[in-house]
Amino acid sequence: MAGRKDTNDEQRERQQAAFQRGLPIGIGVGIAIGVSFGLLFGLMLDNLALGVAMGPALGLGIGIALSPAFGAQLIEKDRPTGGKDETDE
Repeated sequence: MAGRKDTNDEQRERQQAAFQRGLPIGIGVGIAIGVSFGLLFGLMLDNLALGVAMGPALGLGIGIALSPAFGAQLIEKDRPTGGKDETDE
């Protein structure tokens, strides 16, 4: 089925599965990045409270945006290779 085109429903299901699979990792990475940037911005603006408040919100947005990419990688990693080792020729 190498040349078969996916229908819109199949493509939507794959995208939804990737998003759901990557959401926990995306949120975790996003919060870490967001808190770091929030603290950096807070220090630059001499208002650390603003940086601490904006860090998790920024991180949540980054995490949701990254979730499909992490999920697609996890799904690809879990896909069976057909019983062959990758070092086999």
